[in-house]
Amino acid sequence: ARRLAAEPGLQMAGAVLPALAPRRRSEGAAWWRGRLAIEQRIDGAVLLTGATGFVGGGILFGLLAQAEELGVTRIVLLLRRKDGQTVAGRLAQLRANVAFQEVQEQFDRLVTVIEGDTSQKNFGQSDAAGPWVQREPLRVVLHCAADVRFDQPLQQAALSLISASLQVALLAKRWGASRFLFVSTAFVHAVPAATSALQERLVELRDFDPMELYRDAVSHGKWAGKAMRDLGFPNTYTFAKAVAEHLILQACGTEGMQAHIVRPSIVTPAWASPYAGWSGDKPSTIVAAQLLLLKRCLRIFRCSAHPCPLVPVDVVACAAIQALVASAPAAGGVATIANATVDASEAAKLPSFQLLVDRFYQLLALRGDVSLPEAGLIFRLNRWAENATVFWLLDRVMNVFPNMVMAFGAQATLFAAQTVGLDSKALQKQCKAMQIIGRYSTLPAQYEPFSAPSSGWLFRSKVRLPEDWDPVEYNVLIQRAAILFAQSGGKSAPPPRSSTDGFQDICVVSSRPWWCDALAAFTMPGSPLLLSCADFMIRQVLKWMDFTVKVDAASLVSATELSQPLVLCPTHRSVLDFVIIGTACFRLCPLLPRLQVPHVAADAEFAGLPLLGGVLASLGAFYVRRGGGAVQPDPALRAEVSRVFQKGRPLEVFLEGLRSRGRRQLRLRSGLLRALRDVSQRTVALVPIALSYELLPEDTSFFDELRGCPRPPLSTSALVGWVFRGMRGELPSFGEARVRLGAAHVLDAAAELPVLLAEVQEQLVNLTSITALHARALAELLELHPAAVCAALRSGGVPVHESRLPAAAPLTEAERWPLVLQTATLLRARLPQQWARWL
Repeated sequence: ARRLAAEPGLQMAGAVLPALAPRRRSEGAAWWRGRLAIEQRIDGAVLLTGATGFVGGGILFGLLAQAEELGVTRIVLLLRRKDGQTVAGRLAQLRANVAFQEVQEQFDRLVTVIEGDTSQKNFGQSDAAGPWVQREPLRVVLHCAADVRFDQPLQQAALSLISASLQVALLAKRWGASRFLFVSTAFVHAVPAATSALQERLVELRDFDPMELYRDAVSHGKWAGKAMRDLGFPNTYTFAKAVAEHLILQACGTEGMQAHIVRPSIVTPAWASPYAGWSGDKPSTIVAAQLLLLKRCLRIFRCSAHPCPLVPVDVVACAAIQALVASAPAAGGVATIANATVDASEAAKLPSFQLLVDRFYQLLALRGDVSLPEAGLIFRLNRWAENATVFWLLDRVMNVFPNMVMAFGAQATLFAAQTVGLDSKALQKQCKAMQIIGRYSTLPAQYEPFSAPSSGWLFRSKVRLPEDWDPVEYNVLIQRAAILFAQSGGKSAPPPRSSTDGFQDICVVSSRPWWCDALAAFTMPGSPLLLSCADFMIRQVLKWMDFTVKVDAASLVSATELSQPLVLCPTHRSVLDFVIIGTACFRLCPLLPRLQVPHVAADAEFAGLPLLGGVLASLGAFYVRRGGGAVQPDPALRAEVSRVFQKGRPLEVFLEGLRSRGRRQLRLRSGLLRALRDVSQRTVALVPIALSYELLPEDTSFFDELRGCPRPPLSTSALVGWVFRGMRGELPSFGEARVRLGAAHVLDAAAELPVLLAEVQEQLVNLTSITALHARALAELLELHPAAVCAALRSGGVPVHESRLPAAAPLTEAERWPLVLQTATLLRARLPQQWARWL
């Protein structure tokens, strides 16, 4: 297990960490401004099919956002009844979707609905469609509705993809539309070209007549199926789309309509519209694949290093609308074909499928969603699966067989329950879910032509990636979408765009079962047994305290891209400080090797503690004596510092000296840094670390000290008693601690320590985090409503995280004042100067 956990491929690139925090950029309707080159306006009504789908929803948002510029006077959606819901109900549900919140006014003014099922004859009505009933003339029909499953029987694919499209095209002509747009797929090219990019032209079907292929497909399909295999199509979906393109162009040419074919490749989450990371109402394509990996429904995909032919859905929507409003085709021509793909010239800006999977498992391991040994095993299996034969075997063993067994077990369980009369809706729902998951077992094999092609899928396209495109950030958007679907039970949720969204928080101590902590501690590569035991025990004690520790992942970049030895400089609020930082580094070290468990410069008072002093020294602590405003170095300090730097482990020093009473920011001391610089005789990097707590075990004793009571001495027996209270469940809940790292500062022989310390201190204050508990404490002191205080803080640019502690739990004076002072320290710039200086 340790060898798997030490897999080098799990180490994260430093560029990924900043991308975990949201970047402020244009999104939604603002992203659309000036993006279309409008040469012929619509000036009338638009009929749209598939608006509740992924691509159709993206196009609907674009039409609403640019309605005035395009001259759109009405948008009519063709919807069918579904799951007992009327079309009016589905329209109301679509309107309430958070994706359309920004364009709600345009939605209410422009959007209406008519009932119809494109896959049924006469759209599911008893008679043929009547005349156009809207007051505004119909100008454009966009046909996006499609069944995108790859494993449809050929007859079903022909009916749902070809018959339905031809029926909509004829309806467009009957209702007077002049332009018809058909959303196809870029994979109408059966295989990628070995030496060139695939062009924007109709695909040759050799000697096969498209109409004859269609007629055969909707009957028995034997000849059409043989033609599909001869032409090299990997599935019925791409084959049916290729045939549909030919027939659509013929039909539109006969009727004298402008025909526009738009071919997206693998459609992935939005870059900016309706919002960054939007993925529709259900997972699809790569997001669905990653969701199934996260849920362990699938294990193995065959991946290659070729650029993945993905394209964001908003880029596809923009290409579709642009095709409609570009100049009319030349005289005699009635058709345009556009690849809504990333052009071959920009393919290098796209991640490979291999990179998508690798970084997904890196992120899952960082967040703790999978263990390091499991992630290392999957990483190795995916490398072996690059061989086609090995993939075939692993796919059957790791994907197909377990899901077949699960689906069979679900069916058998349901049958047995029904036989003995124990059937229930909950059991039926669970068994149905297992059967659905079982059907996904063939997904890796279906994806193989696209995830591991013999040569890269490259297209010639007029589409260009957005100017602010960042491939690393987009990779994270895809991962975020999959994780959000998993957290919401498969329901769509917008990825939050604030610094308090929690996605970038790494929960290094949580309420996981004890065996998960044991697995994490004792499989840690290169960890001595004593360190693993200490980590396991620390996690149990913190869980007895109901204490959660979260690290801001984006802030870790400051400690991962440095070549100098690290000196970690945390705030000093509790005896838990070095415990929390040590546990966090222990947990993150395999993924971020620079963050090894640090050697702690501890006060000499700890050395005198029976048993505990020796244990801390064995774990890497060394002791210094403080006094007279400076640090008096131990005679062995020079050798100790040299030994630490030679081992490559960071140093951890508390520049404030003593723990802060009341959580005010104490003036940083220069004595220890001066001593370290003198004895190390090398350049080091100081990394500020802000530790922000909700409640602390020392709150009461600190409050008593501030009132003039003597400070109780440190005691091993008190710690042991604390542990036993935790084992008996007698400890209260202490909430959470948040860890944020600041930008590193170089300490060398030329550095001016007063200036350096002032910069570090400023960062430590600015990195402080607060939660709703801090806002509640401030509200109680000011006799205001907590919600009003939270709103005021957020409006002033202060992020307020949610609190795990119940809002009804009363706060004592000893708990309230530290929370208030911590909040006030963060607000010092808005306070009178003398107050700010005191804080």
